[in-house]
Amino acid sequence: MPLVTTFADDAIQALGMFSTQTVVAVTGSHIYYTAGTYTFTVPVGVSQLAILCIGAGGGGGGGVNTGSAGGNSQVVSPSSVALIVASGGAPGFTTGPGSGGGVGGSLVTLGTNGFAGGAGGVRDGGGAGGYTGTGGAGGTNGFAGSAGAGGAGGGGGNSGSNGGGGGGTGIYGSGSNGTGGGNVNGANGGGPGSNVTYTAGSGGNGSSTNSSAMAGSIGTYSYTGLTAGVSGTNTLQATRGGGGYAATGAAGGGGGWPGGGGGSANQNGGGGGGLAYISYNTTPGTALTVTVGSGGAGYGAAGGGASGLVRIVWNTVSLPSFPSTGVSGTFNETYN
Repeated sequence: MPLVTTFADDAIQALGMFSTQTVVAVTGSHIYYTAGTYTFTVPVGVSQLAILCIGAGGGGGGGVNTGSAGGNSQVVSPSSVALIVASGGAPGFTTGPGSGGGVGGSLVTLGTNGFAGGAGGVRDGGGAGGYTGTGGAGGTNGFAGSAGAGGAGGGGGNSGSNGGGGGGTGIYGSGSNGTGGGNVNGANGGGPGSNVTYTAGSGGNGSSTNSSAMAGSIGTYSYTGLTAGVSGTNTLQATRGGGGYAATGAAGGGGGWPGGGGGSANQNGGGGGGLAYISYNTTPGTALTVTVGSGGAGYGAAGGGASGLVRIVWNTVSLPSFPSTGVSGTFNETYN
């Protein structure tokens, strides 16, 4: 009996020892906001990632010229398989507005979710896609833009000859819907969507006078090196959400970051970038290829689309997942 009692005490002490152990979480996130291609290496101890991609906005058309399409944002496996793709918005065509960027993903078994960006309007840019709904469509010939749905950015509005840019979508989880731009003179840009933790960028206002339209905003994000586009000369506007410039007459506003489409002065606005997200099971040390889409150039007096984004989040104790589980924090966040 004493032997049994001794073993029982040892067992109880052992249980107490294990029950008081603290499991230290490996947690953090990385944000890629500059257009280009990068390598993300899965951290030690991490076996699941929450990944968000937003495609770049398309540029507005100008005169007899089409703008440029926004680039896709995506993450690719070591075996060159696209795990998740958020398409860029189409440009503003001379024959019609740019369609919204769609949501892609070649491995549908991963459960890719998300929605398309809003279609550009006649003059106005479309908003970036949302977590549970599409981006707001740009207004047409004097009408206001549409509000985004499911946390998406709103579409730009216009007064008939000077389109606003579409709004961007917030990257810290699903939240509010972006408002549509109004149909006042000096057209309003679309409002930002999903304003969780930080506020996304609104679309730039169009200009009804002989001066620069507003560049698309980057909202309240304070990442080093993330800057709003700038208004330029009467040429291709390839900056991040840069507003167009008209030597004479009206000019279109730039798209709000991330993913807003650019507005146009006399043609059609660019579409907003699509939004996609997945939860991805992986192993530590895995190298993933990350691509951030470049904002589409607006032609002439048209505004440029905003660049896209990729955000990767991990937590080994409380697994994160978009649209709203454990993705609103900024602890151990890095970016470039």
